[in-house]
Amino acid sequence: MFGVPTKIFDEDLEDFKQKVSVLKKGSKINVLCSFTYVTPNYDVIAMLEELYKFLKDLDCRLYLLMWDMNALANPYFKKYCANIVKDKDEFIENKLHEIKGIARSVGFKEDEFFLYKASDLWKRLVLYKEDNLFQEFFSILARLPVGDFSEFRKCSHIFQISIDLFFSTYFNKLCPEDDIETIDLVFSDYYKKKLYVATRKKMMEEGLIKTKPCFLLMAPVPYVVFDERVPEWNMDLEEIRDILMHAGNPLEDYFKLLNYFDGKKDWSKLKSKEDVVEKLSELVFTYLLKHKETYLKNSNEFDESVMSISKPEEANQVGSLLKSKISLDILLLADGTKTISEVSRELKKSIATISSYVSKLKSQGFLRLDSAGKLKRNVKGVKINFEAGF
Repeated sequence: MFGVPTKIFDEDLEDFKQKVSVLKKGSKINVLCSFTYVTPNYDVIAMLEELYKFLKDLDCRLYLLMWDMNALANPYFKKYCANIVKDKDEFIENKLHEIKGIARSVGFKEDEFFLYKASDLWKRLVLYKEDNLFQEFFSILARLPVGDFSEFRKCSHIFQISIDLFFSTYFNKLCPEDDIETIDLVFSDYYKKKLYVATRKKMMEEGLIKTKPCFLLMAPVPYVVFDERVPEWNMDLEEIRDILMHAGNPLEDYFKLLNYFDGKKDWSKLKSKEDVVEKLSELVFTYLLKHKETYLKNSNEFDESVMSISKPEEANQVGSLLKSKISLDILLLADGTKTISEVSRELKKSIATISSYVSKLKSQGFLRLDSAGKLKRNVKGVKINFEAGF
């Protein structure tokens, strides 16, 4: 795969070099990347892949911010999911799980990235008690002339993009349980660049930013959509071909994509749209299939992560479950080497009893059964912020 240039914003290059040069031993560059995710499409995978290629040789910690509210407002969700999704919270949790798998499929290790929902950070920002952060955000919006940003496709994008800078600036206040001093880098494509730069400038003028975050910018990968569908890895070759054939993109976009997925070939010999679509659909299908296969291969290999509690009902459910000694004993033994029967024998409890507790622990995301029937923990700890989390 050829890829696209990803680089530090020119104005920030010296600041970034300074950040790297003064890193203390054991410290890391903290990177924020916000995005909307509904399906495992080529655009999201390419974004994470380009981000990994830039960061892999740096000592970094990545904070992925999924705009879950935008996912539920997305035209694809409205058309294809809204009528069949019974539990929107469960839908979002499944999407967060998919993102973790995709991040791993492009090369990130489990302990190198952390995943957050934008709705949680929005709530924490509004409810923050020490400073009126929402008022500060509104004041910055009031200083941004709407005529300067007429190129944005939706009004929601102006809120979404500008508040990313508030999230990055106040991350240590909004998520004090995660012990983050500052966000050093904010990753973006060029669509967000203009508003990112303008918001940061206004915040600096108001004295809201003490340590300026640098911008890491990814050159655009053409976005192809037809009938609210973007090519993704659950589609067959024919469906991807149909989207490419009927999308309204200029042919120039398709040549850019051909060079993105295979920059070693001379695609200029392709003259008709049919020929271009045929070759591109094969490349996109192969690219998506490769990542899907890696995702599925890794699906039983997730390292243990820290569970974050953000709702009172979740705290009640988790507390009720973990107050049981049997639950705790099962979690201690769920190291990937024992079946339910083996845990039953070791704890001297019936298989029915252990199975019942395992079912409850699975439903709360604490453990899983791997392909060999072994119990494996998903969670190594639980964190909760009483002040901001509820």
